[in-house]
Amino acid sequence: RLTSQLQLFSHTHPLRPRETDLGELVADMHDLIAGTVGGRIRLTPMIPDSLNNGVLDPSQMQEAILALAANAAEAMPNGGELMITAWNAEIDSLPDLPASGVAPEFCVALSFHDTGSGMNSDIMNSAVGPFFTTKGMPTNSGLGLSMAHGFVAQSGGVITFASEPDEGTVVTMYFPASPGSRIAAEPKGGKFILVVEDDIPIRYTVVNMLSELGYRTIEAANGADALALTDEYPDIHLVFTDTILPAGLSGMEIESEARKRLPDIRILFMLGYSENYLDTSGSGGEGDRILRKPYRKHEMANFVKSALN
Repeated sequence: RLTSQLQLFSHTHPLRPRETDLGELVADMHDLIAGTVGGRIRLTPMIPDSLNNGVLDPSQMQEAILALAANAAEAMPNGGELMITAWNAEIDSLPDLPASGVAPEFCVALSFHDTGSGMNSDIMNSAVGPFFTTKGMPTNSGLGLSMAHGFVAQSGGVITFASEPDEGTVVTMYFPASPGSRIAAEPKGGKFILVVEDDIPIRYTVVNMLSELGYRTIEAANGADALALTDEYPDIHLVFTDTILPAGLSGMEIESEARKRLPDIRILFMLGYSENYLDTSGSGGEGDRILRKPYRKHEMANFVKSALN
């Protein structure tokens, strides 16, 4: 096993790539992943129905998934949440992507977002090195992240890390999509929805789900960008926004400013499971405008449809 992991790190392990449904793979592994992270951690998969097939070795993918799940669990010794998100991506359009020389036009992405202790920049820069660990010897598993890094690179993909101390970690793997499974461009027509969410995996998943439901979508990562889009696109029917956002504007403040521009616009809110209160006083907001994370596609579909009707 050690030799196999070292080969993956050095990109010399003989892989057997084939067309693989990542959504099905994650679903089949749900109980195994849950057992790996333990009962104190909330496991939240967000997998859209229409997902490109990836070209990868499924058995090594299972190893990588368990390694990333175990690593996330170690960062949450007192419990927390692990969100596993998949979405279709065009890798050239993604922000902050490292220069790798690998940029397939179509990709399928799988992201692990934990609410654990996070990493500073020095630790992140060393995290994929063989045998690097911040834990003591009894818990040192040695090659988990480096194995995942080597596997993704050898598969023609890219792995990225985003983390801050005490703010959790997001690890995302991008794999080339099988040409025969690439999802067609999102449908045109239908209602126009602005999605406002700073978490990239969640935002991409929500946009993907809405597109599959036949809605036209546009997206923003913060309040300032969202308001600029309401100026640019006066035909937006609905804003679907997270409540807590960077760059100074909350979801409630977006609602207030958006209504000044577009008085008839509908506003819906996404609320994290750990956030117990949303002040909707003075805005005409009631509980039926709040969708709590995590949610399933049919719940979001009914939520949005009701608002638009």
